[in-house]
Amino acid sequence: PNKSLVLEYPKLPVDDRVFLRGLMEGDGWVASRGDNSVATGISSGSKAFIYQLQEVLLKYGITCNARFHAFRNSETSPM
Repeated sequence: PNKSLVLEYPKLPVDDRVFLRGLMEGDGWVASRGDNSVATGISSGSKAFIYQLQEVLLKYGITCNARFHAFRNSETSPM
């Protein structure tokens, strides 16, 4: 299988925040909303990774929602 679809959150020997910053810089996005607020997100092809990421973020008091979309041009889908 495509390795981006089976990715899991790594077991880190140090603080998660350094990894989270790099993850946001590489696979994250920030968007301005019409009500003067912002939305942020992380893109990943792995449901397992996203669910594990939610648990890590919760350690820091950050709650989030996961949304999944079907892949275009792919035989497999995380749906």
